[in-house]
Amino acid sequence: MGREPILLREKRFNYLPYRFLHRGVERKVRAVEKSWDVARRTGAGHYFRVRCDDDTWFDLFHDVELNAWFVDRRGWLERWLWRKERLRWISI
Repeated sequence: MGREPILLREKRFNYLPYRFLHRGVERKVRAVEKSWDVARRTGAGHYFRVRCDDDTWFDLFHDVELNAWFVDRRGWLERWLWRKERLRWISI
């Protein structure tokens, strides 16, 4: 899986993602856990690792040239394993 286009419905501080539509489900961002910029020959953009109200995690990518937003699903396994480990430590 690669990048899936999303509809960004609202930004916070005119920069951070706040509400977006992904696969027909509207998600509200509870926290931006991490952000970083990328600059490559193929284009530039911003990544945001977000946690939503329903405790799901997404890596959102803003393509600066296209002014388009995407969910980047390439890191889903890493997040799943991290969350599973974190929940195991909490439950002990």
